[in-house]
Amino acid sequence: MADLPCISVVTPVLNGAATLERNLESVWRSRHWVCEHVVQDAGSTDDSRAILERWQDKTGGFVKPVFEEDSGISDGFNRGLHRTTGKWIAIQNSDDWYDDEAFQHVEPYLDERLTILHGMLRQHRLDGTVRIVGNRSYDSERHFKPLLTMPAQQPTCIIARDVYDRVGHYNTYYKIAMDYDFLLRAHLRGVTFTHIPEVICNFSRGGMSSANTVQGWREMVDSKLNFLDDRIRPRFWYASKLFRYTLRNLFRRAD
Repeated sequence: MADLPCISVVTPVLNGAATLERNLESVWRSRHWVCEHVVQDAGSTDDSRAILERWQDKTGGFVKPVFEEDSGISDGFNRGLHRTTGKWIAIQNSDDWYDDEAFQHVEPYLDERLTILHGMLRQHRLDGTVRIVGNRSYDSERHFKPLLTMPAQQPTCIIARDVYDRVGHYNTYYKIAMDYDFLLRAHLRGVTFTHIPEVICNFSRGGMSSANTVQGWREMVDSKLNFLDDRIRPRFWYASKLFRYTLRNLFRRAD
């Protein structure tokens, strides 16, 4: 790590024993680039604590578990961020995991500052199918006017510490769309987005954001209305998404 900047990984977890070790293994495997893995356990009642304590010993303190209650995922993100020491910070939920060559793809971009590195994401769906998303580079003219697609897939992001110094941390008001709100604020503060055209992370559909789709859309609209001058299109965007979602569910029930 002497010639590479330190990357800290933050993982919030609550009762994630079923997938936690897969996550821990993917970060530990990347320790040539990653200097620490801060895991914020919000009070798990399953085997998560025992797993984390075992991995803390196994990795000689590379895995740094913290056991304390928080007010939700955003708060878990922020608590973990406060404990990191790296020049770059990545956040990954406990049911996701890094691709084998993720940080090898990231390494050539680590000399840039005040930027959000982001790449492609392999999305594993509940029906067993796999989809690659996030293959578009950020376009300041296309995104946030209003946002039609995410400019970056949060699980793939590796963010320079000075971005957080400029933008602030995650808004704990949001329970689902805290990543959208953060990326919007970063865009408005002049932060650049650097796209890496490689798969960085594996993402499991079925987590909180997947299970609370409509709430996530509502929170995105709220963030848009807080920061953008456009008062009409965000509401129209939400209404059209909700209409299609409702219609699709009606057809599914009919089948």
